[in-house]
Amino acid sequence: MEAAISLLEPLSRRCKKIIRITGTPYHDGSGDPLLALDYALGVAHTTQVLDLELPGGILNVAHHPMGGSVLYQGTSVDREALWSTISGATGRTLEPRWIVRAHQHHWIMQATEHKTVVKLPCWQLQTPYAAKASYWRFQPSLGGVLMAKDDLEPGGWRFLPTLYELPLGGPLQPGAL
Repeated sequence: MEAAISLLEPLSRRCKKIIRITGTPYHDGSGDPLLALDYALGVAHTTQVLDLELPGGILNVAHHPMGGSVLYQGTSVDREALWSTISGATGRTLEPRWIVRAHQHHWIMQATEHKTVVKLPCWQLQTPYAAKASYWRFQPSLGGVLMAKDDLEPGGWRFLPTLYELPLGGPLQPGAL
């Protein structure tokens, strides 16, 4: 939590209002450690799903992508874009221009002239449980993403990833045992 506060504090000083998207109790931990983060950064509100009207369209942000496992990372991105269009066409939800999701710990972006779907990288290496459950498949992307105003991009916004190299061998280095 201290590392997250140190990293995010300079950015938070530039913000008029901070809204934190809630994850799961597994990610948040026990004892509400995010209360310290909220206090330190001046978080005004927390929510599960955020629809934010920006110049150029609606930004939809949530922690979880749609359910179901996939073999290819692009499948979940395609599915998220398709169902947002269907739901928006029925008038049951706003139809977003940009969709941002986390939880699956891989950086991926799919953009067309009408819709961009982004899956965010994560902030930690795989846990021992994740490595045991899927060592070969789960090699996460580490880093973060900023969304910046850019009139040259479709919709007027650009996503800027900062990604870091994974250490060889995941969380346990060869010869560590």
